[in-house]
Amino acid sequence: MKESERKCLILVIEVGNKVVKISLFLHPNVSNVASLNAILKCFELDLGLKVNFMKSNLIGIHLEEIEVLRLTTILNSRMI
Repeated sequence: MKESERKCLILVIEVGNKVVKISLFLHPNVSNVASLNAILKCFELDLGLKVNFMKSNLIGIHLEEIEVLRLTTILNSRMI
């Protein structure tokens, strides 16, 4: 398996007043994270629920810490 195929991000988000944890796996690039951000914003607008990005976590697998940190700024989330 190529190293680039082993890399991924896990995003754990909290939605609404009740904590609904959703885990998403995606390839770690700016385009995917920006698209995810847009999808989550549409989700908020359509359903009227808020995604608490400050309580959301972005976890990098086989990624340098600086790369994960750069991607967390797009989502305004935390890195763990």
